[in-house]
Amino acid sequence: MYSQNNKKMKTNYFISIILSIFLFSCNNNETISEIQKESLEDKVGFYHNQALSLYYESDANINSTDYDEVKADIINVLTNSENSTFNESEIKQLEAKASFITIKSNIKFRAKSESTTSKDVITNDFKSIITYLKDNNEISDLLFSKLSEINVHVILGDLSSEQLLNSINSLSNFQWSENDQKYITTFVQVYNSSYSFWKTESNKIKALNGINRVNQSTMKEGDAVIIADAAGAIYGMLLGPVWSIVEGAIFSVIANNQ
Repeated sequence: MYSQNNKKMKTNYFISIILSIFLFSCNNNETISEIQKESLEDKVGFYHNQALSLYYESDANINSTDYDEVKADIINVLTNSENSTFNESEIKQLEAKASFITIKSNIKFRAKSESTTSKDVITNDFKSIITYLKDNNEISDLLFSKLSEINVHVILGDLSSEQLLNSINSLSNFQWSENDQKYITTFVQVYNSSYSFWKTESNKIKALNGINRVNQSTMKEGDAVIIADAAGAIYGMLLGPVWSIVEGAIFSVIANNQ
């Protein structure tokens, strides 16, 4: 009897150890995943520009305005360039979730029609995005108001490019809630990165495809184009930094191809 009890105690002891190791491993992996996520949130702007550079240097149809085609090409260049950060299976899961959000929100960047301008399409989509975020309690009324003010400036063209940039950067000075901070950090980050990309790297893109995407003489329209990048990024942030990078790049490419 003693021997049997002893064996049971030993068995239970070993099972407890195995379970402890398993649970520790799971918790540790979750912690690492959270650290990686937080780290990536601080690099969304960097990866946004990298995605654009990779896309325009690839064999993709760089003049496309088809959302699904551009999305497939953006995902392809990201997963091929850095699959540790942009894991193909993870992105496929995010893509499936994004499809459900698109059905619910009815927001999907489309090419302009003959009766509309690029600015019309971009600012309307930006308004739809921030309205959707507010209505789903992702951002506060205050953040919605501040982003709406930015959108109005883009529509009216009443600020120079530098003034608009300064106005957007000033949003970082507010005391935001944790959730608002996630979106405002992404918005400011990507706008600055996009501003740098299209203002200082446009000659590189022009050399690649023969098109000056953001003509310096028509920068008022260019401001709207840059807003598209930031708008797409905060829309994608609904699913985290990886999809923020993907969505921001999609919006950017389509906006600049119109």
